[in-house]
Amino acid sequence: MSTSTHGPTGTTRLSERQMRNWSLKQEIGQRIENDGAHRFSTQIQPFIAISREAGAGATEVVQCLATRLNWPVLDREVLDSITHDFHLSRRMLESVDEHAPNWVYDTLFKWMDHNIVTHQEYMGALRTVLLRATRERSHIIKGRGAAFLLPRYHGVAVRLVAPLHQRIERIMGRFHWSATHAEEHIILTDRDREAYIRSQFRKEPSDPHGFDLIINMEFYTAETAADLIIDQYQRRFLGS
Repeated sequence: MSTSTHGPTGTTRLSERQMRNWSLKQEIGQRIENDGAHRFSTQIQPFIAISREAGAGATEVVQCLATRLNWPVLDREVLDSITHDFHLSRRMLESVDEHAPNWVYDTLFKWMDHNIVTHQEYMGALRTVLLRATRERSHIIKGRGAAFLLPRYHGVAVRLVAPLHQRIERIMGRFHWSATHAEEHIILTDRDREAYIRSQFRKEPSDPHGFDLIINMEFYTAETAADLIIDQYQRRFLGS
């Protein structure tokens, strides 16, 4: 007696096959995007990519850099550009922004609601927006794995870290939260960002080899951290 494809065993096999196909599609899509990035690699302007632990003070450092270099910033503005250029739902983009791919979300949810933005669609649009922006002029890019997504030797890759207690205090002050709420936010945000980097770029977000500078914000203000970053940019790209 044959086993029905609608029974538990058949359903399991079907799910496993769909998951394998999804993984293969993700890998193929990543290779295609990497090839496209390589073709544009000689055409982009120098950029500064800021990776950060939650609450390490990246917002203030980015603001200092933008003021002193007179460069535009790409942070949440990336989502605005993707929404406008690709006619994708901003609310749906928020669900995948700096989050690791999820097979159930990208496959089953997409099948039920075509307005959903999959992680592969997000990554393709993100790469296009960042490449287009950096071809036009230099930018400061906050998060989203920009140091791994854009051609490595055309930018300065920076990682900002800080002790947990300092990050908790900063988040408490910014959002007027309790220490418990702030710590939970930091832990969840860091976990999501780290999973995103590992899954999309096969990189370890805390690996020092992936960055030109790692700055412990326990010992630096936003202004002095910006000094270090600008000095690195000038040495690399201006020969000064």
